[in-house]
Amino acid sequence: MPKPPKNHPLTETELDEMETELSENKINKNIDLSALTRNARYSLQDRQRKLPLVNGDPALIEKQVIQYLQAVEKSGNMPTIQSMSRSIGHSRQSVYYFLDTHPNTEIAEFLEMARDAISEVVDLAAMTGKINPVYAIFTQKSLFGRIDRAELYLNTPAAPNPLGEPASPAELQAIKEKYLTD
Repeated sequence: MPKPPKNHPLTETELDEMETELSENKINKNIDLSALTRNARYSLQDRQRKLPLVNGDPALIEKQVIQYLQAVEKSGNMPTIQSMSRSIGHSRQSVYYFLDTHPNTEIAEFLEMARDAISEVVDLAAMTGKINPVYAIFTQKSLFGRIDRAELYLNTPAAPNPLGEPASPAELQAIKEKYLTD
């Protein structure tokens, strides 16, 4: 690290401490990212546990999703729809397709409940400051179908018309005869 100028507000020792702290944070970030990448790789390598959604065993799907949530809980990571889908051997898109095409099946109802549970985790994590609220809002809108909507309800008495009361048909005819000529 270059030496600070003589009029620099930080001493050389303080700059060394900052450099050490930054490098330690960089190492921790690298470890965290590599662990996340390793988890993604493991879930992709383990394709033999692909469970059928159509005519599949609901108990087996439920067991696998519960095991996924327990693993996420132990690791301290955030549950996601993507990784939940991979835990049963499917992509997020194929799970959504299944939910759209088989909405009233036992498996679809359970997967919707699991999706709602993950959405609730995102809500609570954002409200308690565990995750960035911008991430939470984006995730809720893009993956969980939330929307922003503002509605305005007015319960005030009707205001008088600033132009006065509307003229009757007879009054309009009289005005027409008085001012308009053929």
